[in-house]
Amino acid sequence: INAEYGVANADRTLWFKMADCNVPLSDRGQEQAHECALRIKQYFETIYKSSTPPPHHRCIIWTSPYVRARQTTDIIWQTLEHWVDRKHETPFLAEQQFGLYEGV
Repeated sequence: INAEYGVANADRTLWFKMADCNVPLSDRGQEQAHECALRIKQYFETIYKSSTPPPHHRCIIWTSPYVRARQTTDIIWQTLEHWVDRKHETPFLAEQQFGLYEGV
């Protein structure tokens, strides 16, 4: 399941104040992450016909180090509770960064 982060932030001035990797989720982005988590939880409960995972059927959340990706991961982690075994953060999932060309 690929759950990309939602709306970053409606305040476009943030991109002039900080690097893209540090721009947080907006309130709407947090709502989208929660909605996504509920859909994933419903999917798991439907395919396993249970509100708890069978042994050895818990998932791992892979995330990039971007602030909004971490926020999305935390929301999904909290909502899925016992369906998630662990989180794994890797820079290999980060978008390409352009340093000074990003305007910071």
